[in-house]
Amino acid sequence: MYLPASFKCDERERILKLMEENPFATVIDGAGGIHHIPVLTEVRGEQAFLLGHFARDNPAWRSLDGTTVIFHGPHTYITPTWYPDQLNVPTWNYAVVHARGKSVVLEDHESIERILEKTVERFERNEPRPWSYSIPDEFRKRLTRAIVGFEIEVTEWDAKFKLSQNRAPEDRAGVIAGLKTRADDLSRGVLEWMTIK
Repeated sequence: MYLPASFKCDERERILKLMEENPFATVIDGAGGIHHIPVLTEVRGEQAFLLGHFARDNPAWRSLDGTTVIFHGPHTYITPTWYPDQLNVPTWNYAVVHARGKSVVLEDHESIERILEKTVERFERNEPRPWSYSIPDEFRKRLTRAIVGFEIEVTEWDAKFKLSQNRAPEDRAGVIAGLKTRADDLSRGVLEWMTIK
């Protein structure tokens, strides 16, 4: 990823926040296959781990060494009309994290159950009537036999937060003011990341 110094983020908490808030990730396995799946971020002490699963029929789980997981944060078009000097060009503001690490394939029932329970808990927590992962044992066994879990211990990441940091203060203020006029979720997300202190 092209990563100019002005857009590079080394702030661990911001990186983890982006990963946790944007779990639908692009997974590029070690064989170059591209997959789009939910990936959970779990912090244990100072170490971050990524948890997910594939259908057993998907060959991706056999090629996890060398995997890159891409977490896409909010992104939006930036019009040059928001700058005081109109002699500018359009651009795109966004935040993204590329994470890599040591991969472990998890095929045992208990590990897969743990991943499924955590996944359900993560995505049901804001539902008005959260669904519980209380399904019959025989169904659970069939389910866990049909999938393969994985855990990646994150050993490196590259985080790019392209949020007008390279612009003059008045240009950045114009972008923030412009984003405040938009109602779409992506623009509001970029605005939030631009104004986080």
